[in-house]
This record gives sequence, C-alpha cells and structure tokens, in this order.
Amino acid sequence: MKNRNVAIDYLRAFITLLVLAHHSALSYLNYAYVNPSTPLRSSAPIVDSSRWIFFDHAVEFNDIFFMSLMFLISGLFVLPTLRSKGVISFIKDRFLRLGLPFLVGVLFLIPLAYYPVWLAIGKASNYFQFWFDFITKYGWVPGPLWFIWVLLAFDVLAAMLYPALRILATKLIGKSSFKVFLTLFLLSFVTWIPMIVMFGRQTWVPFFTIPFWFQLPRILLYFTWFLCGALLGTNCLTQGFLSGNSRFAKSWPVWILLAFIVFICFRFATNMISGFPNAQMVRELAKGTLATLSCCATSFAFLSLFLGTIKAQSRIFDSIARNAYLMYTVHYIFVLWAQFVLHKVPVNATTKFIVVFLFTVLASWGFSSLLRRVPAIRKIA
Repeated sequence: MKNRNVAIDYLRAFITLLVLAHHSALSYLNYAYVNPSTPLRSSAPIVDSSRWIFFDHAVEFNDIFFMSLMFLISGLFVLPTLRSKGVISFIKDRFLRLGLPFLVGVLFLIPLAYYPVWLAIGKASNYFQFWFDFITKYGWVPGPLWFIWVLLAFDVLAAMLYPALRILATKLIGKSSFKVFLTLFLLSFVTWIPMIVMFGRQTWVPFFTIPFWFQLPRILLYFTWFLCGALLGTNCLTQGFLSGNSRFAKSWPVWILLAFIVFICFRFATNMISGFPNAQMVRELAKGTLATLSCCATSFAFLSLFLGTIKAQSRIFDSIARNAYLMYTVHYIFVLWAQFVLHKVPVNATTKFIVVFLFTVLASWGFSSLLRRVPAIRKIA
C-alpha cells in the first residue's frame, strides 16, 4: 500500500462497493420483469415483487459510468508495470492474476451464484445436474466475471502495443484536465454511440465461444477508457493533473456540480424534446450525447474528489482496497443467495436492498480476507 497512490486505491475500492450496491439493487427496479422460460433473459437474475423507483435512477447513474471508470483505473499502472517487468513477464503475470481466477470463477463460483435463480422459479434440479446444465445448456454466462477476462484481453493488447503507447504517453505531459476530458468525450462518443445504433444498448455476445461473453455496444468504449488510463498512468499520476496537488484535484466541487447537472439533463431533460419533425431522432442524439458527457463528467468528478480529499490512510479502506479484487470475484454468490432468501419476505424494497447490500459487503469482505491468508491466493489477489 505504501508504494501505491492511496487516492486511486481508495477510489478503486469505492467503485467495487458501487458494483456490489448496483447488483444488490437490480432485483428491486420498478421495471424489473421475469422471463420464466429463459431466466437469464429476465431484467435481473432474481426479480422481487417489492420495487422502488429510486433504484431505477440509482442503477442508471451507476451504469452510465462505473465500468468505464473501472477500466480506466485498471489501465493506470499498465505501462509502468510493463516498463519494470517486460512484456513477457507482464503477460505471464496477467494470465496468472486474471486468467486463473476467471477459470475458477466460471467453473465453480458463477454456477453456485446462479443456482437460486432456478430455485426461485421452481425449475432447479439437484445442484450437480444444474451445474452440468448451466455449462452445457444454459449458455454458461460468466456473470460479473466478464470484466476479468476482458481486462486480460486488454492487458495483452496493451503489451503488444507497448512501444506505440510509450510514445503516445509522452504527448500527454503537461496536458490540462479539460483537454484530456474533451478528448476522452469525443473518443467515447465515436466508439459508443454508433455501436448502440448498430447493435442496441444491451447486446451480449460470446467472443468465439462461451463463457467469454462481453457487452458488444460498449467494448470499444471500454477499450478506449483502458488505453486512456494506460497513457495517463505513465506520467500524470506524479507530475500531471492526476497528482494530488494539481488544480484538477482542488477543483472537485466544480466537477461534482458539472456531473450532477449533466446527469439530470440526461435523465429528464431529453424527454421534453417533442412536438416537431424528427423529434425522436433529435431526442436520441441528445440522449446519446448527454450519456457520453455524463460518463466522462461523473468519472472525472470521482477522480477529482478522491485525489483532492484523500490525504490520510484509513485502516478500513486499506483493508477494502487490499480485498477489492477478491470481493468483486466472489460477491455475486452472496448477492443472489441473499436476494433469493428475501424475495418472498413481506418487507419493502429499501429494507431488502440494505440487508442484501450489507450482507454482501460483509460476507465478501470477510471471505476474501480469509482467502488471502492462503499464501498462493494472496500472491495472485
């Protein structure tokens, strides 16, 4: 921890907690629906009868930015690590740290997580038969672990592009946060909005074969953010706008206000566009533009906030930061089983969400801490 950027570590831990909160809330969306014939095509794995419309807005807020920011953060230390380890050692390390957990996860953790989905609709066989069917008949989806194999693929591509990325990184020295923000916004728009037009918003496809699923409309967006993180991490963390004493870090209230205004406009203002020819096309274009702007503004707001306010270490956040990767890897088991246990309990959606979220955080945190006591696992995670 002493050799890492504490603000970035804590931001990574915070985004991991947002992922846990996001998945904990999906059962209680106002528009949630069940597809009993194909459970994996439901709006969420476990769908509850208790709903609250606030979760619709919260999930939309998370969804618009948090995985893009996760990829940017994941890219920050790529080029320094490549420089210190070399390309071959870097790729070997990535396959060990990312490839092995993904393999273990999709074989054992994800089927266990999804088993209550079939229990909830009364179509579950014994677990071992379900495990076999899940892999051979039900599509063998990786759940949240899609992020791990995609990150591994991005790491390998970055290693192959290392000489070019090293040259490009020098071009960012001295660039202001606004110039980087504007460039990232433009790149995000051209890599995201056309993909939505062509493939829709929620199209998932396997990369050649299952279980290597990924979200097709966003794959170029995520790669753009990952590369941006790799380029920024070379110089900007120590002498650029991502350093703790930069003007960017001190202006976090401005970025938070901007992010709030843009998201409100995205969520509500675009619905007011009507009453003239081609209004639908204009509305969709405005919504796509504001979605991209909200993704960038919210991500920069959180970067600025953590860089500008985290000046001391916390034992709790140190522990969460150390365990964040494993917490992400195992949390889906606790989310879906907790939602399954509560889905027929007659309490409101807010109470259920709080119980599911707190249980998921504590259980995944505690389980990850226990796993990291094993030297071999601690070396990987």
